[in-house]
Amino acid sequence: MIMNDKDSSEEKKSGGEMGPEIDVARSRKEIFVEARDSKLEDKIEKLEHDLIQLKEEHLMLSNELSRGKGHVKGITDGSFNKYLQKDYDNEMKRHIRQLKKYNELKDLGMGIIQLIADQKQSTLRGIMDEMGIEPDDK
Repeated sequence: MIMNDKDSSEEKKSGGEMGPEIDVARSRKEIFVEARDSKLEDKIEKLEHDLIQLKEEHLMLSNELSRGKGHVKGITDGSFNKYLQKDYDNEMKRHIRQLKKYNELKDLGMGIIQLIADQKQSTLRGIMDEMGIEPDDK
């Protein structure tokens, strides 16, 4: 018997030879999908509950910070970052000034050691060894 697509689809609908197997497979798939969807819905519910709790905690902490603690009041409105940036910039400038001063003093010290080495007709390394200065201490 030659079947065309129309005949096979009618046979499937009418519960022909392959009907029960397809129904069993379909019902297993539907059960799996329903179970998976149920798990996902539970996860979504839990995450939404956690989000609500976190928002409440954030609001409570924001209110606590803004009450009576003037030095941290700006945290909640975003202006605190300006103060942090200003402090950071000042600290960076101070660090650069100290680094320049250190390098100038180091150069001065190496210059003096070089003068001593020239006067004694010795090497820089020899004078540094006499003084107990490690090469890494430069």
